[in-house]
Amino acid sequence: MLITRVITALILIAIFLIENFWVSELAFLLFITIIALMGAWEWSALGGLTQRRHRWIYVVILLVLIYLVYLVKDSWGTGLLVFGALWWCFKLVLLATNKMSDNSEKILLSGLWVLMIAWLAFALIHEQSPALLLAGLIMVWGADSFAYFAGKKLGKTKLAPSISPGKTIEGVMGGTAGVFFLALGLAYIIELETGNWIWWLIGAVMISLISVVGDLYESWLKRNAGVKDSGKLLPGHGGLLDRIDGVVAVLPFYFLLINWLFTDA
Repeated sequence: MLITRVITALILIAIFLIENFWVSELAFLLFITIIALMGAWEWSALGGLTQRRHRWIYVVILLVLIYLVYLVKDSWGTGLLVFGALWWCFKLVLLATNKMSDNSEKILLSGLWVLMIAWLAFALIHEQSPALLLAGLIMVWGADSFAYFAGKKLGKTKLAPSISPGKTIEGVMGGTAGVFFLALGLAYIIELETGNWIWWLIGAVMISLISVVGDLYESWLKRNAGVKDSGKLLPGHGGLLDRIDGVVAVLPFYFLLINWLFTDA
């Protein structure tokens, strides 16, 4: 029901704002760790694990990886996120050429990598600036919302009918246009230097397009697993991965963008 969906969204937004702005760095890291582990629980099912014991083992493996990344995030973090961004570029090629592998082991390994890198990006962006983290998420979720309404109103040409029949090229264009103007407002709010506006806006357009890659990849995972939603963790929304599919793809690129534009943030 719509009311359930709205209530869940409002609760999630409130929790995130509190965690992002009003708790200690350690508390925030614990928060995003819980989010990542919830994502791992859902990904384990999409990867073919059916026994709860095996799914818990998968979650624990991710927890160990997150701890190891935490130990090296200040020295290896940027390098890992470069590889994370390149991984999504490679995934785009596979999606575009219809060469995705349905091998369960590869899917499960991909999940560990994606969620570990997303955790790292969350941690480093928040460490640099909670306000910039929020701005990035606003653009990702804005892209999704603008694309939804543009697709409903104007959508005719299917983007990837074999993966996500509801997604259209017109919707993607509408989402990108919406994020462009949203980024203009955000640039003013965060007091971006005038000389960096062009790169910020180019980055916003890229964010909109990259979020589509994350969306399509998760849609492919669900189609491969034969399910409609990634899980049932969020009342009215389905699974957690259904809400963060674009975010996990965008974050490595967004970190590199703001690390370049806001070296003194």
